[in-house]
Amino acid sequence: MAKYSKEQKQDWFKKMRETAKKVRDLSEEERQKIATQCGTITVEGHPLSFFNCVFLWQQVGRALLQVGGFKQWKKAGRIVKKGERASGYIYVPRNKKNGNSEDLTNSEDPSQEQKSGRVRFLLVPVFDITQTQEIGEENEEPEVIREVS
Repeated sequence: MAKYSKEQKQDWFKKMRETAKKVRDLSEEERQKIATQCGTITVEGHPLSFFNCVFLWQQVGRALLQVGGFKQWKKAGRIVKKGERASGYIYVPRNKKNGNSEDLTNSEDPSQEQKSGRVRFLLVPVFDITQTQEIGEENEEPEVIREVS
């Protein structure tokens, strides 16, 4: 978000906090309904946490099939298409001591930072598989067939 003004960044964070609050305020019945319709998995094949599934649904308004970050897609042999913007954002736990990201499927409500101070949650942009292509596709020229006269 380096090219955005301070006000734009504040508005974005405010929107994310409001979305997290909407998810927390949903009834258990509403959450279950969205979660059963969602079924979103990560690039690695892991299902998103219940909270992230509902959180992403609230941002996008529909279920996404498979999501991953820019580097995750590259590691999986795909790249994000030029000009694509993140479909949405999910919370990923991050160990405060050593900075390692941990499995994002373990937390029930990542918008609430644990009071122990050992785990923090970062908002991470994710791209749907429809926003990616296999590495090498972007450089391939269409085959042109010419008749020799």
